[in-house]
Parts: sequence; C-alpha cells; structure tokens
Amino acid sequence: MLFDLVRVLTPTVGTGTLTLGAAADGGRTFAAAGVMDGEIVSYAIEDGATREVGEGIYSAGTLTRDMKASTTGSLLSLSGSAKVSITVLAADLPAVRFPRIAESAVNGHRALSANAAGQVRHCGSDSADAQAVLGISLGAAIVGDIVLVHSGGDVEESSWNWTPGPVWVGAGGVLTQTPPSTGTLIRIGVASATTKLTVNPQVLAKL
Repeated sequence: MLFDLVRVLTPTVGTGTLTLGAAADGGRTFAAAGVMDGEIVSYAIEDGATREVGEGIYSAGTLTRDMKASTTGSLLSLSGSAKVSITVLAADLPAVRFPRIAESAVNGHRALSANAAGQVRHCGSDSADAQAVLGISLGAAIVGDIVLVHSGGDVEESSWNWTPGPVWVGAGGVLTQTPPSTGTLIRIGVASATTKLTVNPQVLAKL
C-alpha cells in the first residue's frame, strides 16, 4: 500500500522491529496517514549515511523489517535516531518489457543498448554507448530476430546463483557481481535472492 508524506523518527537501537515515533521533517505519522494494523508497506530507513529499504507489517506503532537492500548489505544496526519513511521499491512496480529487433546476435540475460534505428545489441561496461543501457535480454536471438527486453521489475532465472546485493554490467553485457574497474560503472539491478533480480538500470560513473 502507498501512503503519502509519511516520515517519522524511530528510537529503535539495533536490528529489530521498528518502534515508530513522532513525525519528522514536516511529514506525517503512520497513523495520521491512515495506515491500519496488519498492512504491509515498503519502507526506507535513513540513519546517518546508511540506508535500508524493505517491506514491513505495521501494528500498533511498530513496523517489522524484511530488508530488500541496504548500503551495508545487511539489516542496519540502528543508532536510536534514524528516520523511517514509506516509499516505493523497484519490486513494487510492474515489470516493463518490450520487443526489439536484434542488430547482432544476442545472448540471453545480457545488458542491451539500441542503435539509432532502435535495434538492440550487447551493451557492456566497455561499450561506447554504455550510458544508453536499456535493460537485459530475456532470451537469445540471431540477427534480425525479435528479442524481448526487460527494463524494469523482477526477473527470475533458475540457473542464476546470486548473492543478494547489487548486480553490475561487465564486458560484453555480461551480468556480474564484480564491479568493473574500467569503462562505465552500470548497476543493472539488485539481486534479492539467488535466482531473482530486480532490474533497474543506473549508470553510476565513468571509470
């Protein structure tokens, strides 16, 4: 569920369930926004320079924590002065997929970019057009065939073996959890399970 302008303080210390406090920074409390006991919401926690997002169940001024991503790779150990907001996660959005013609042979689950005619090709950290990454291919295609491009939302693949955390684009459009040291730093998404990737392409830096 979505609720607008919710932002509160939390006195919680450690990694446990959140105790929700007073409204912060002009926001509203969960109760004031109409959040009911038992409702599941997507949350964001800010504690100094660290961040955590996830899903939680609201009940009587508390919120459970099912972390989906964080800047530390695990549940934040909170300081007692963090802030909690209701947010929208990439996984909350419907999957975005569209067909394109393959300019060259395309392998499955590779990052893709498009030429001026809209035809797609592998897009790697070493590609000249790396900053124009569209998403990933959902299957292989030969030249001139249609390939389905997945540019947002969840993808599951039984052959994957991710460690939950960021997934990067390597040379040739290969998906990897080792960030490249040269070329363009592209985070294609975040793995939330060993076989599940939430695609949300972001060009972060030119290396």
